[in-house]
Amino acid sequence: MCWQSRGKLKTKTPSPAYAKMVKKCRHFGLQQKIRERWALDPIFPEPNDQERAFFQELDSMRHSSLIIESSGIRVRLGPDIPTWITYLLLCDAYEHGDIRLIADYVRPGERTLVIGGGIGVIAAEIAQKSALAPTIIEANPLLLERLNDTAELNGVAFDIIHGVVQPGCISGLAPFHISEEFWASSLREDTWRKTSTVEVPIVDLETVLTAPYDVVFLDIEGAEVGLLEMLLLPKTVKTLFVEIHRPLIGGRAEAAVMNRLWDQGFKLVDSEGLTGCWQRML
Repeated sequence: MCWQSRGKLKTKTPSPAYAKMVKKCRHFGLQQKIRERWALDPIFPEPNDQERAFFQELDSMRHSSLIIESSGIRVRLGPDIPTWITYLLLCDAYEHGDIRLIADYVRPGERTLVIGGGIGVIAAEIAQKSALAPTIIEANPLLLERLNDTAELNGVAFDIIHGVVQPGCISGLAPFHISEEFWASSLREDTWRKTSTVEVPIVDLETVLTAPYDVVFLDIEGAEVGLLEMLLLPKTVKTLFVEIHRPLIGGRAEAAVMNRLWDQGFKLVDSEGLTGCWQRML
């Protein structure tokens, strides 16, 4: 199923109480060095005791549907966004490394494919940088309206394909496991804090890539290993962002992914956290 969103910028004046809470949260996040922890920790960082106590104050905001700005991208809060992710959004620590890489390496006019759209923060940054609507493949059916909402809030457009990219498959359905924290949802049976499993259409990625994309952004929670072993990226793809989930797949599999990219003519030019920016060598 394909969706398309056409953004109309919405604004909302925050209340003084909200503005005070945002300021407090960001100050607290600086004290806890949350951005540094997220970038450097060899495993996905967990909240510490001080943060868990602070989360009690954030819980009311999580249910508020307030529109916030995180690293320059507007996002609507809500009960479907866990307190931990709400905290990261308010601290400008949600996907901040990915946003920095996109700001540095995506150029105006570049056509982009995002595999694993989440709530649309990465795609919105890409849309703003490229001035074109990125194509998004997103497996989680609970995030499709979220993606549309984020596009509208930021005055951009997304072309959304609902489905999952599964190595070795081009059609049919695949079981997709929903996590308590949406960004950990995956094809893996051992999905962290799994709450349910849904059947999702399989997307033929080779067919999608017949469109001349310049940039591909890949964040699929460990499935990058099998996918990149089998997929030959077309020559039109000049820049590739890959989040290699080392805590899930291990160092040997990480090395296999990197070797496969080198074999296809890509060079690692920058990285932050688990995400690397690869560019094709001419």
